[in-house]
Amino acid sequence: MLGWFKKKKQEEPQASPAQKAHPMLELALEQMDIKEDDVALHIGFGWDLELLIRLAVFLDKGRLAGIESDQRALDRAMKIFAEEFSTFKADFRNAVVSKMPFYDGSFTKVVSLDRMHTWVNLDKAFDEIHRVLAHGGVFVLVWGVPLDHDTLVEGRRIISSEEVAKFLKGAGFYHPEPRERTVGDMKYYQLTSRKL
Repeated sequence: MLGWFKKKKQEEPQASPAQKAHPMLELALEQMDIKEDDVALHIGFGWDLELLIRLAVFLDKGRLAGIESDQRALDRAMKIFAEEFSTFKADFRNAVVSKMPFYDGSFTKVVSLDRMHTWVNLDKAFDEIHRVLAHGGVFVLVWGVPLDHDTLVEGRRIISSEEVAKFLKGAGFYHPEPRERTVGDMKYYQLTSRKL
């Protein structure tokens, strides 16, 4: 699997700025601290499959799952994994974060990159993430805000890292650790937390 990923990266043309990997992808992977036997969930992967592929490369003895509400993006991910990673079992489902079709404590690692602005009910979303995460499991959340923002992004109120930390604590997560990084005209926030 790793050989395929390296080969594909070498064959790819130089990416345009819009096609480059998420600016906090490496930090998210570092914070997840993936082990080969982890069971990982990617919430809302959309059309960018780089994180899913990177996780699959690490999970030699583990499992990978993902939820996505866009059926076309989901179909694309399933097709690519069926063709290029046929020996690796990935469980991709059409679902939303507030109602995930997984058992309690199913995952050791959960990640979401820049999807929180699409979540309708943050309380319910964080409760669900906490429910599907195993005790001792890690949740990594990343979101971005334009530097020249007003109080709304895509029609939704901007939420600060302090507010998100309160939501996480309210759902039962332990001591969310904040990080931030400015890239171009965007400011990205990342919170890492554990379920005790």
